[in-house]
Amino acid sequence: MNIQGVKGSRGRVNFLKPMHNWNERRGSSFLKSVYWLSGLEMVTQKRKNLAQFFYHGARLILGVIFIYASYDKILHPNAFAEIIYNYQILPDSLINLTAIVLPWLEMFMGVFLIIGFWMPGTVAWCNILLLMYVGVLCFNLARGLDINCGCFSTTEGSAIGIGTILWDVAFLALSGYLFFIVFGSKAGAGSK
Repeated sequence: MNIQGVKGSRGRVNFLKPMHNWNERRGSSFLKSVYWLSGLEMVTQKRKNLAQFFYHGARLILGVIFIYASYDKILHPNAFAEIIYNYQILPDSLINLTAIVLPWLEMFMGVFLIIGFWMPGTVAWCNILLLMYVGVLCFNLARGLDINCGCFSTTEGSAIGIGTILWDVAFLALSGYLFFIVFGSKAGAGSK
C-alpha cells in the first residue's frame, strides 16, 4: 500500500497534510488564469475604474458648485443678509450670523470635497445643507413669496421657482451618491 504525502518546505514528506492542498494551490492559479483569459478581470477592473470616475467626478462637481456659490456671498455679506431676511424663516438675531457663517461653510465644504479631506463629515454636511436648501425653497414657493433665491449670486434677480428646486435636487442627488459611497462602503467593509 502506497501512501502519498506532500513535500514540506524542507524536502520531507509530510503525511499530516493531505494531497488536496497542492491541488488547491495549483487550482487557484489555474482558476485565476481562466478568469483572466475569460476577460472577467478586465470587466471588473473597468467597473472599478468607472465607479472611481463617478466618485471623483461627483466630488469635483459639488466642490466647484459650493465654492462658486459661496464666492459672491462672501464678498457681499450685507446683500446676502437681506436675501436671508426676505425668506422670513430665521429670527432677526440670527440673520447676520447666518450671512457670515454660511458662505464660509460652503467655501470650506467645496475645498474639502475637491481635495478629498474629511469626507464623512464633509459629505454629511453637504447632504444636510442641500436638504435644508430644498426644504426652504419648497416652503417659500408654497407660500408664494417672490424673492431672490440667493443661491449663486446676491445681485442677480433669480426668483425661486421649480427650476431652482430641480437644480438643488440634482445637487442633492450627487451628494446622496457621495453619501452612499462614503458611508455605504464603510458599512460593507465592517460587516465582512
